[in-house]
Amino acid sequence: IKRSPQLRHPEPVEGSSTETERSFDVAQDDKKAVLISAKADIAVIDVSFISMTKVLESVGKLVKKDGQIVAMLKPQFEAGREQLNKGIVKNSAHRRDILQNFEGWCRANKFVILKKSDSAVAGEKGNVERFYLLKANYS
Repeated sequence: IKRSPQLRHPEPVEGSSTETERSFDVAQDDKKAVLISAKADIAVIDVSFISMTKVLESVGKLVKKDGQIVAMLKPQFEAGREQLNKGIVKNSAHRRDILQNFEGWCRANKFVILKKSDSAVAGEKGNVERFYLLKANYS
């Protein structure tokens, strides 16, 4: 199992009778997500060099029934090679198609888009990410 060094477990507070925060540690073993903790109220996803659609379904199963997911979609990792110009989605029509395809995928895969908003800050090379607030319709 390979784990990202960015993932951390919160340390329990000594003497605490209630837990106010839970954290997941999702490890990848042959592209199969492994759950280390109980279901969460919210999940936050920021992935690079992989399509959001490759991880979203697994993450959707990690949140509670009424849980939410905040996902930062990076169009350059959803794009086909023909839509990129030196790793950047510069064509607004291509970007619109990429976002519409992702949103269609969400609807087809039991996700409700509650809100969406473009990032106010462009990426280092000029790509503009979009944030999604999602609800997974898994039992």
